[in-house]
Amino acid sequence: MIYRQAVEKDLKELAEIRWDFQHESYEVSTEISKEAFLEQCILFLKDGLNKGEWVYWIAEDSNTIVSQIFVRKIRKVPKPQCLIDEYGYVTNVYTRPHYRNKGIGKQLMEQVKLWAVDCDLEILIVWPSKEAVQFYERAGFKGENDIMELVIREDY
Repeated sequence: MIYRQAVEKDLKELAEIRWDFQHESYEVSTEISKEAFLEQCILFLKDGLNKGEWVYWIAEDSNTIVSQIFVRKIRKVPKPQCLIDEYGYVTNVYTRPHYRNKGIGKQLMEQVKLWAVDCDLEILIVWPSKEAVQFYERAGFKGENDIMELVIREDY
C-alpha cells in the first residue's frame, strides 16, 4: 500500500470515487449526469490543487486509489503574535468497501496528521457523520466543541 498526496493525474479517479461515495452514503438525486459531475468535480479538484488550497491524500494499491482524505487549508486572519496561520478542514474521507476494516483509513489519517504537523497547522476540524465518529475519535479527534450554524438554504 502506498500513501501519498494526489497529483493531477489522480484527479479523474478522485472525482469518480467522490461520485461513488455520495451515492453509497446518501440518497443522491440523479438530476446531474455522471459525466457532467465528473467534469465539474475534476475542474474543482484541479483548481484547488493548483492554488495549493486543497491537499488530497490517497492510499493506492496496484495503481488504484482505495482510500482518500481531502484537506482544505484555510488561512486565518493575521494576529499580532502570528501573521500567517492556517488550519485544516478534513472532508471526503472514504475507503472503497472491499478495503475497509484493514487499517488503511487509519494509516492514511496518520499520514495526514504528520503532514499537518509539518505544515504547522493549528488544528484539523471535521464534521463527521454519525457512523464515522468512532473513526475520528480513534484518530484523536475530540467532540468538545459545539458547532452553531445559520441555515441559509436547505441542502439538496
